[in-house]
Amino acid sequence: MFLHYILDLWTNRWRRRRAHGRVVIVRYADDFVMGFESKANAQEMLLALRVRLASFGLTLHEDKTRLIEFGRFAALSRQRRGERRPETRDLRLPRLHPLLRPDPRWPVHREAQDVRETPDA
Repeated sequence: MFLHYILDLWTNRWRRRRAHGRVVIVRYADDFVMGFESKANAQEMLLALRVRLASFGLTLHEDKTRLIEFGRFAALSRQRRGERRPETRDLRLPRLHPLLRPDPRWPVHREAQDVRETPDA
């Protein structure tokens, strides 16, 4: 319930007032992924989100927080700039990737992994 007010409602208001292009947010418990049509919107949201969370004594997990280019031409764009593939990690949000595809005609070919943490022995 807490994140509903801190994140969900605020993000929806931010999207209506500030965003240019599409914005998608998928939240699963206390984790979330955001997708933006515009890199400028993503950068602006990241700054605004840090300020918003700080006002409630919260922070983003630095190891999990990053901007990644994705979409239909992302790999080609990165290749033209001489960049490699972005570092990937296990995504712990079940069945999230199909929700993030920008257009149903462009399938996402990576499945989220169901990774469960085990206690140290």
